[in-house]
Amino acid sequence: MFIHMKRLKKLNHFVKNTHLNIQKTELNIGFNMNSELKNIQQFFTERRLRCLSVKSLEIEAKLPAKTLAHFLKGRRLLNSEHLDMLIPVLVDFGYKPVDEQFL
Repeated sequence: MFIHMKRLKKLNHFVKNTHLNIQKTELNIGFNMNSELKNIQQFFTERRLRCLSVKSLEIEAKLPAKTLAHFLKGRRLLNSEHLDMLIPVLVDFGYKPVDEQFL
């Protein structure tokens, strides 16, 4: 199959730009998620860990057992689905999310 050189160049340019836009979007999503994860870790001060039951928070947010506990100990990250379930519960206890969509 023969493709004209100009068409091929245009196609390559389009593919590169599309790929770059997708990467930028993924980086922005990743940056917001990382900021949110750091914010959650900072929310759990020693006092809050004494006063709030991690297990009860997991149950209230309908998270799998030990998910939040492993995250707080640095063994695992929370995925976006878990964040979506956890943040509204934490807001009830005074958490202020990075992303305003949870307020």
